[in-house]
Parts: sequence; C-alpha cells; structure tokens
Amino acid sequence: MDDTLDGFAEIVRSARAQRRLRSTPIPDETIAAILAAAACAPSGMNLQPWRFVVVRDDGLRADIGKLYADAWQLGRLVYGAQPAGSKGAARMIAGVEHLAAHFGEAPAIVAACLDRRRLGAMVDARLEWRDPVPVLASILPAVQNLILAARAHGVGTVLTTLHRVRHDELRTLLGIPAEVEVVALLPLGYPEEPFRPVVRPPVAEFTYRDRWDERW
Repeated sequence: MDDTLDGFAEIVRSARAQRRLRSTPIPDETIAAILAAAACAPSGMNLQPWRFVVVRDDGLRADIGKLYADAWQLGRLVYGAQPAGSKGAARMIAGVEHLAAHFGEAPAIVAACLDRRRLGAMVDARLEWRDPVPVLASILPAVQNLILAARAHGVGTVLTTLHRVRHDELRTLLGIPAEVEVVALLPLGYPEEPFRPVVRPPVAEFTYRDRWDERW
C-alpha cells in the first residue's frame, strides 16, 4: 500500500463520531475546504441538490443548541426503551447526552440541506419524493465526504438527525425555504479526545459472494 492509500485508510478508520468538541474557532478556509470536498460527491443525474448552511453566529448556535436539547428529550425515550447494551453502547449514550447539552457550543454547525426543487424526475409535481432511496443517495455521499474531509483537517464531527422532530422550527430559524429539507446537522469542532480507530467485524462476517448464503 502506497503512502496515499495508507493515509486514506487511516482517515477512514479513524473518522469516528466525535461528540465532545472544543469551542476553538475553525478557520473559514478550513471549512471551505471541507465543503469543497463534500461537493465532489456523486448524485443522481449529477443534479447536485445539496446546499449547506454554515452557522457561526453565537446566538443562532445557541438557539440550535436549545432546539437540539429539546429534541433529545424525545430521543431519550426511544434510546431508554432499548435493552441494556455493552460498555461501548453506554459510552455512546453518554456521548450523545454530552452533545445534546453542548451542541450549540460547537464553533460551527453545518445544516446539510436537500433542495427538492433540484431533484428533477426524482420528485413529482408537488416536489414529493417518488422513492427516498435515490433521493437520499444524492445527499448522503456529500455528507460522508464532509465527515472524511473534516477528519483529514483534524476536525471532528458527527452526523445527527434528531433535529427532524423539530424540523420546521429549525428551517424557520435559519430562513430555509419550505422546499428544502435539512437532512443532517453536523457540529464541527476540534475534538477533546484524540482520533482513534473504529472497531468493526472482519469483512467475511458481513459480505457474501454472488449469493446471500455464500460467505465471502
């Protein structure tokens, strides 16, 4: 493996969810580079329907933080109903709790938006999705590019969707048109803890060759 592939593999292996972020400001040029990488993602019919709102204003970030904390009160009911998990699961929930309490303190919050007006044949005359799979496949690769690019710049983040239960309020807060969906909210910040590799099972445990019942 050459240095380029080795470096990429390290980024992928260590781009884990970062929920404990420092308030240290991130330079505009770093955020611009991260978003430029996001825009390199593929999309259905190359329509590039993504739009990003980068929130740096103190008051707006605080308002988003309150909205997110309220949304977590509902989310906690769902997570709390799950059976007790591993230490890793407990650590993850603790991280979610921390993020909910400090979401608005991240130095930048990115609203990853999907403009339904730019989806062409993927929506009907009322701009309703015909099938969510190709629609989401036209925004989520850009979000993943954003996450990987952030990691490459030493910036931590995590894809969150809790805002969906308060979606209209968030859209109003940020002046986002009714035809635009906020698919994900991503807090950006330098992580409090070092990047560490994720733990995943070997490829053979989740991959099949040719048919479902043939293990890799």
